[in-house]
Amino acid sequence: MDRGKVPQCPGTGTKFNLRKERQMEGVRKAQERGVYKGRRRTIDASKIYELKQNGYGATKISKELGITRQSVYRLLKEQPVQSLS
Repeated sequence: MDRGKVPQCPGTGTKFNLRKERQMEGVRKAQERGVYKGRRRTIDASKIYELKQNGYGATKISKELGITRQSVYRLLKEQPVQSLS
């Protein structure tokens, strides 16, 4: 979905859509100023990379750190770990 356009919500009326457009515009302006950066990361990515290099799989890493496997896969996709071989 294009983040620059608000999806139309059938049956909600024009006021809702106008409010969403104004909110998105405010967020975009704040991002340009460097004020709005989104949520801080709570997962220690270095720990995931360390466990992966030690031969742990995604399921074992997720159980060890108490996070979902999808979070492990997402972080490993952002910065793949070189294999030991």
